[in-house]
Amino acid sequence: MTFDETLSKYINIVGCSSKELSQRSGVSQAAISRYKSGQRTPTVSSSAPKKLADALSALAKENGVKLKNKEIHKEFTASLNAVDFDTLTFTHNLNSLFNILEINTNDLAKAINYDPSLLSRIKSMQRKPSDVVDFSEKVASYVVKHYTNPESIKTIKQLIGKEHNLQPALVEYLTGGKTESDDFVGGFLSNLDEFNFNEYLNNSEPWDSAVVEAHSPLTEAKFFYGKSQIQQAELCFLNEVLLSKSTEPVYLQNSMPLSEIAKDIDFSRKWTYSVTKLLRKGLKINIIHDINRPIKEMLFGIELWIPLYMTGLITPYYIRKNGAEILRYTNYVSGDTALSGESFGNKLDNTRYYITKDKDELEYYKRKTSYILKSASPLLNIYTNKNSSAFRVSINYLSLIKANRNTINSSLPVCTLNDDLIESLSKSNGFSEEETEILREASRQMLNRVKKILKTNIITERIPKLTREEFEKNPLKLSASGTFFERNISYTFEQYTEHLRLTEEFSANNKNFIIKENQRRSFNNLTITVIEQKSVIISKLTYPNIHFVINQPQLVNAIENYISYYSDENDNIV
Repeated sequence: MTFDETLSKYINIVGCSSKELSQRSGVSQAAISRYKSGQRTPTVSSSAPKKLADALSALAKENGVKLKNKEIHKEFTASLNAVDFDTLTFTHNLNSLFNILEINTNDLAKAINYDPSLLSRIKSMQRKPSDVVDFSEKVASYVVKHYTNPESIKTIKQLIGKEHNLQPALVEYLTGGKTESDDFVGGFLSNLDEFNFNEYLNNSEPWDSAVVEAHSPLTEAKFFYGKSQIQQAELCFLNEVLLSKSTEPVYLQNSMPLSEIAKDIDFSRKWTYSVTKLLRKGLKINIIHDINRPIKEMLFGIELWIPLYMTGLITPYYIRKNGAEILRYTNYVSGDTALSGESFGNKLDNTRYYITKDKDELEYYKRKTSYILKSASPLLNIYTNKNSSAFRVSINYLSLIKANRNTINSSLPVCTLNDDLIESLSKSNGFSEEETEILREASRQMLNRVKKILKTNIITERIPKLTREEFEKNPLKLSASGTFFERNISYTFEQYTEHLRLTEEFSANNKNFIIKENQRRSFNNLTITVIEQKSVIISKLTYPNIHFVINQPQLVNAIENYISYYSDENDNIV
C-alpha cells in the first residue's frame, strides 16, 4: 500500500478532516492534500510521518476509535520504505534531465517500451509510473548508454552531483534523492543574503598597499612553472595592469583546477582586492567562467565575484561548449599585458604560465580574446542603479515567457500596494514627492506585468506572515529593489499588516495568484523568483540594490531544485 493510500485509510478510520489533522499535527493542510492525492510524499527521515501518526492517534482517541500511534507510524514507514518517493521532485528531476540532455521523448519511449503519450503525461505530472523504480532504472540505463561523449557525461555528473556509478546515481536522483549541489546552492544564497557591500568596501582598504607592492614592474617576458609559481604569475599580471596607463577592458578566462590555490586566504584576498583596485580605476572586466566544473565549484567562484559584480563594471560569460577536458588553460589580457597558461590533467604541477608585454605577442592575444568573446554567452546578467533601465527592459521581456513563477519573498510584493499605503510609507520614511512618485510608478508597472502573466500562468508567492512579536524582533523592509532606491524602505507593523491584507485580497480576486505562508524565514534581504525551467531572478533588497538574472541551464536547474526542496510541507497556503 502506498503512502497516500495509507494516509487516506487512517483519515477515514479516524473520521477527521484534513483541516483537523493539520491543526493537530502542525503539517500544513496544503501538504496533507498533496500527500492524499499522491502528488507529494514525505521522506522516511522527515518529521511529517511521526507528526501525522501522533495526531491521528490523538484524534482517534477523541472519536472513540482505538489506534496506537506506533502502529500507524510503522505502517507509514513501511509504505515509504517501499519507495521513498516524492512525485514533485521526481517530475522536476526528470524534466531537468530531459532539458539538459535534450532527450527526444519518442526516442526514449521506443527504447524503454513506453507509449510516447504516457511518457508525456508522466513528464507533465498527469500520470505516475506504476513502478517508479523500474521506470527510473530504464531511463537511467538509456541515458548512460546513449549519452557517452565527454561533454554529456560532464553535464550528467554536474546535474546529479556525483562523479562515479552514474547509472545507480541517476536512479537515486530521479526517485527523489536530494543532489549534493542543493546544499551548496543554499549556502550560496544564504551568503548572498547576508552580504553587506558597504561593509565589504570599508574592510578592503587595509589590503590596498600590500597588493600594489606585491611585485616590481615587469621588464621582460617571463615563464612560471608548476603549482608553486601560479600565485606569482596571477599577482604579477594584476600588478602590471594596476601600474599600466591603459584604459582598455581586461579579459579573464581560467579553466585551471584552482580550488586548492583558492584555499590560501592570503592569496585570495590579495587577488580579490587587486581586482577591486582595477575596478576603482574604472577598468571594465570581461570574465568567462568555466562551467565545466561541479556546481559547488561554479557557485563558489561566482560567490567570490559577487562584491565585484555590484560595481556594475564586470560582465560574466560562459562558453556553451568547451573542450577543456584534457588541456586546461588561462588567458588574461589587458591593454598592454597578457598572461597565458596551460595545464594538462588535473595536477597543478603540470602547469606553465607565460607573461608578456611584447606588442606583437599582445596583438595575437587580443585577437584570440576577441574571437572567444564572440562565441561566449552571458552567464548571468547583473543590474544595479547604473543600468536600471536595462533591468526594466529585461523584466518586461521575461514577463512574456509562458511559464509558471515561484517566488520566495523576504517581504511582501510591491504590486499589491495601494495609493493610501504608498502615501503612509512615504510619510513615515520621509520621502520627497519625487521618491513617492518613483515608488507609485514601480508598483503600477509591476502590477501591469503581474496581470499579463496571470492571464496564462500561475504565480506562487511565498511570503512571511508575522506576529507583532516576530516583526519587532526582526522588522521587514519593503521589497522595492526594482526601483533602485538609494535607501531602504522601512515598515511599521501596522503598515505591514495592511500590506498583508491587500496581498490576500489581491490573491482572492486573482485565482492564478497564489500566496503561501513562508514559515521558514531563511532570507532577510533576498527575493528569489524562478520562471520554471527558464530563468531565475535573484534580487537584493537592501541598498545598494542589485539583481541577477540567470539563464544558464545548469545554474537555473540547481537553484530551481533547491527552491523545490525549500518549498516543502513547511509552506502553508495563506
